[in-house]
Amino acid sequence: MKTDTDVLFSRKRTGAADPSVNINKAVLICNLFHFFFAASKACLLPFLTVFLRRLGMTATETGIIIAFKTITGFVWAPLWARCAISYNKRRFVLMFSVLMFAASYLSLTVVYQHTSNYDMCNNSLDSSNRLVLPSYLKPLFGSDSSKSNDKIPANPQYTSAIPENTSTNPKLASEFPESTSTISMSTNVPSTTTNLPTTELPTTLSMKTTIGTVIPPINEPSTPSQDQLLQVAQEEESQAQVKQESQTQANHRVKRSIKSSWDDAMKRSESLWTNMDSEKIQLFLLVLLVIIIGELLSCAIEKVADDSWFDFLDRIDDLEKYGKQRLGGNFAFVFFPIGISLLVHYTDCMLPLYINHFLLHFYMFGGFLAITFVVAFFYPIPPPQKQEFNSKVVQGLKIICCDCQAFLYILTLLIMGLVYSSYHNFLFWVIEDLGGGELNMGMCVSIGAFAEIPMLMISQKMVKKMGNAGVVSLALFFLSMRVLYYSFLPTPWAVMPAELLHAFTHTAMWFAVLSYDDFNVGAMIDRSIRSILSSIYFGVGFTLGCLISGLIYDIFGYAILYQAASVLVGIWFIIFSIISKCIPKKERIRYVKLLHAGDTDESDSVEDDWLEMALKDN
Repeated sequence: MKTDTDVLFSRKRTGAADPSVNINKAVLICNLFHFFFAASKACLLPFLTVFLRRLGMTATETGIIIAFKTITGFVWAPLWARCAISYNKRRFVLMFSVLMFAASYLSLTVVYQHTSNYDMCNNSLDSSNRLVLPSYLKPLFGSDSSKSNDKIPANPQYTSAIPENTSTNPKLASEFPESTSTISMSTNVPSTTTNLPTTELPTTLSMKTTIGTVIPPINEPSTPSQDQLLQVAQEEESQAQVKQESQTQANHRVKRSIKSSWDDAMKRSESLWTNMDSEKIQLFLLVLLVIIIGELLSCAIEKVADDSWFDFLDRIDDLEKYGKQRLGGNFAFVFFPIGISLLVHYTDCMLPLYINHFLLHFYMFGGFLAITFVVAFFYPIPPPQKQEFNSKVVQGLKIICCDCQAFLYILTLLIMGLVYSSYHNFLFWVIEDLGGGELNMGMCVSIGAFAEIPMLMISQKMVKKMGNAGVVSLALFFLSMRVLYYSFLPTPWAVMPAELLHAFTHTAMWFAVLSYDDFNVGAMIDRSIRSILSSIYFGVGFTLGCLISGLIYDIFGYAILYQAASVLVGIWFIIFSIISKCIPKKERIRYVKLLHAGDTDESDSVEDDWLEMALKDN
């Protein structure tokens, strides 16, 4: 059975035209596929780490799960795409991957329903009134609130004595003024009793006598004797010695405090493994296995769809449309995260049929994937060609590694990918710790995606004015300030302004890197270079960041995590800026079209170029 795409290319090879098939239809189907697929991801994947936290996972376990998920897709996606091309099964692989993507993540809802945290709800409506101290008001390695509460035992007698005394014991109520008078005497509050003036008189007299002996009268001139001067000098010396001893004791206390804090941090790192019982380990391994298998069977969706669309446009010589299909995904991430967050935020904790309202993320995810599965049946996929699979990865690696500026971009992407994982995985945990809820999280994702749209329009002007390295340096500076700001968040709503910097730290940075001259050689090589760059950022850097950031979050807290990330990016910002200034710029040959043939008079005003001169001689 031939699809519309096969008919199109068969008519194109024979020279006949088919009015029922056109490029606009293929573009529409491609845009719909990417829109609904991005909508499904926007409903669930940004909130996946929050879901893992509700399952009882620690930050270290969450980092391990996300790291294995990332590295699985990084390895298996190219292999699936290669097999799909070799056996001419692109559409089957695409639809099968969409189906497995839905099945793997929806199976996690069954796991969630059998956990002890299923009945617990973290509605922001309930937790918005909680007073949670920011991390910068806590000790550097201080223990959490649960440990501090254990040190202050509750007093049940105090709470139970109030109703008993006021309702059943009138004698105690009549004696209450007497007890208050005793307290007022002990706190030096003036009383109206008759014996108070008699007690104040000797005090007043003694004060006058003391003042008269210590401070001599003004009319009596007195010269300090040698003994008095010696006594004053001894007193000053003793005061200085006491001050020095107190300073030394304070330094010793600080050293002991730092040492005890470090020991406490090491104990907490050991308790991450010792406190895990068998049930938690089994749950962790079960979730890890489900996510790895799901990612293994579904990681080829974007790779197969992107390769098919590129080959489709390449066959009809219309590669200018390639890349525009991603705009639909940007708009999906603008509207759907805030939409699903509002839905979860304003619904009851337990829905009918004993469904936790957080599972609405999964159900919306499954609904949009069902639409994506239907659209995938009509996705434009070109017929196979009788030629060997030519990979340009080796050539792309030569271009990247043999250029100093390009190698700097590789290191920059590695560091930025590492830092990106820290707030991608655990920023919503910080929002929850500060008393925020679903609405804050959804707005973070939507604001960040919305900030990308205007940046796409002005990125080219920024690169022309500041240069590629200048825009990347600016992105590094804003990223350092962004993660530093995360460590000082006072309230969950304070995170919103920092999300606007996503336009610089992500969109502008990627545009500057991808528009570098050496990365734009040819269509096929350019795609290989972009695959390598995205693998460095979203593959190697993101995976390492997940493992490191989860461990730091559990041991030291989020404040130290983001402050360390800010220092790392700040140091690399200085190094990158200095080295970029020192690298000599390459001379570029201008390829200019000669629009006016025989225009010899005006050609003298143009700069000499050997290619232009050769074309004119011919």
